Amino acid sequence: MKLSESVSFNKKTLKVNGLVNLGNYTPEHQKNSKGDHALVLMYQPFQGKWYQALAVFLSYDCASSTVLHKIVIECVILLKKFRYRCHCN
Repeated sequence: MKLSESVSFNKKTLKVNGLVNLGNYTPEHQKNSKGDHALVLMYQPFQGKWYQALAVFLSYDCASSTVLHKIVIECVILLKKFRYRCHCN
């Protein structure tokens, strides 16, 4: 999802919001860049009508397929660790 670039300081968490954050997979050349795309990983049970946000990331431009692959694989591994059933399309 494309976003407007904006950086702000959160006084409650003492963190800067709006910079690229892809967790452990943030490319070195983007670490202090303003993010302009959001990536949200969601979970929906097979027979449920609800969704649960699992993770939110901020990237500059589209995240590379390599980074997306690593994030999704880590998410599936963590879900399975907590006994969630995963079917990825």
